Amino acid sequence: MGNIKLIAFDLDDTLFNAKKEITPRTLSALERAASMGVELVPATGRFWHAVPENVKALKFVHYAITLNGAEIFDVREKKSLGKFEIDLRRAETMCRVFDDLPVLV
Repeated sequence: MGNIKLIAFDLDDTLFNAKKEITPRTLSALERAASMGVELVPATGRFWHAVPENVKALKFVHYAITLNGAEIFDVREKKSLGKFEIDLRRAETMCRVFDDLPVLV
């Protein structure tokens, strides 16, 4: 993993199997990457406080991308490093634009 500095990964159906478990094989791969200095970053649509305990317990996780990318959370310090929210007026404008397009909002 020589040039890899960071691996970000989703939780459901990526980190977790269908039973919402981290398999021994997946855990071993993550531990190996961490031992090589790779920053391992869960990325989720959830708030950090809603992330399952088995993810919070991973000792090698320092940061998390939460709220679908709208927040970066420092897991060890238990604090937000930054929020990247869209203000309400801009969001409303975007939704009106999407109303005329064949997309799901």
